[in-house]
Amino acid sequence: MQRVCGIIAAFDIWEMAIIQGLLNNSETWTEITGEALADLENLQYFFLRMVLDTPRTTPKVALLWETGMTSMECRVIKRKLRFIKHLKRSKGHLANEILKEQIANNWPGLSKEGNLICEKIGINVSNFPLADYRKKSFYFI
Repeated sequence: MQRVCGIIAAFDIWEMAIIQGLLNNSETWTEITGEALADLENLQYFFLRMVLDTPRTTPKVALLWETGMTSMECRVIKRKLRFIKHLKRSKGHLANEILKEQIANNWPGLSKEGNLICEKIGINVSNFPLADYRKKSFYFI
């Protein structure tokens, strides 16, 4: 019983403290490298292996599946899409105006990354930041 409670406490601390610190302000990370994402993923897998006391040969997907966790890349993507959604709903704010300017001039930044993410995950939206957020395709965000 103590082992189970310890595992639950470790997962709670991971989600509430460590993840929040690691991914602080990740909504604004643009052009993040694959190497940086791999480092975040490896840290999460290291944590899971330590807490669950599994060997290195345990498939990474199995660790995520059994614990119900999502990959770090998915966490960052989710945060970015939620942030864009928030910005689009913030009428009259400077951040909203900057996002509109990025879209209008096709500048690199959060709007372009939002479009790339939508293409990558298959959201059928021609221009993500201008989309209607009441559509069913955005409910999962």
